[in-house]
Amino acid sequence: MARILLAGFGKLAAALVDSMSESSHQFYGIARRPIQHPRVTGIQWDLRTPHQQQLNECEGIDYVVVTMSPDAISDEDYRLSYAVAVDHLLNALKAFQPPPQIIYVSSTRVFAQNDGEWINEASPTAANSQQTSYLLHAETAVRVHRHDNIIVRSAGIYGGTRQYFKKKVAAGIKVQKRPAQYSNRIHQDDLVGILAFIIEQRERGQLVDPLLLACDDDPAPLLDVARHIADTFDYPAPLEIINDGDLAPKGKRCRNDKIKSLGYRFRYPSYREGYQP
Repeated sequence: MARILLAGFGKLAAALVDSMSESSHQFYGIARRPIQHPRVTGIQWDLRTPHQQQLNECEGIDYVVVTMSPDAISDEDYRLSYAVAVDHLLNALKAFQPPPQIIYVSSTRVFAQNDGEWINEASPTAANSQQTSYLLHAETAVRVHRHDNIIVRSAGIYGGTRQYFKKKVAAGIKVQKRPAQYSNRIHQDDLVGILAFIIEQRERGQLVDPLLLACDDDPAPLLDVARHIADTFDYPAPLEIINDGDLAPKGKRCRNDKIKSLGYRFRYPSYREGYQP
């Protein structure tokens, strides 16, 4: 049995607990509001504020799964939700010896490549905006806390109640056709599956790489994804845009070879399986 602290308890963390329903693990959750989950001992704490408690509710912790998300897409919200909240959490975790292993969910946004390049765990990152600088700050702080902490850089999450792009297609959308603008994504169930897989591997004593990309098999052109959604759900066909300028965004293409080499198998290998009625 593992004792698992879920920092930033929300949809993703709740789905992780539900996915491990047959386990005997003990779960604690940190959230700004009271947690209403039968398997989770709730700790009401806004991680964006200075540490004011000693996590006394936790009788030792083996793993900390961090799934923070900003309230809005703004520099200040990113600073509070990533840099500030993670610093406060790590300060509170100093009370635990040995330090628990952290599984931190970051973002593929830390890769600045935008010319259709293939990306893997060894590809360089760049703090090309304030928001990505805060993401990288949090990653660095997590690595310093314990050398074998695990960073999971997630592509855009969809599925469940996360239907942002599907709603955009339903409303009518303009999408770049030329040059192809590549996009990366992962179904929520697979991101949850990867987090559970990491914990299971560690519980078996297996080593897990300290940096993993979480994305599906198909970093497809955004137009292909939009067309599939429109055809599948009988939405308006996307309006195709030609953008031949030198600065036309082409995106990046993320590889998932490493997580698959560890033994994880995707439930939704591409958007075709993920976007279905």
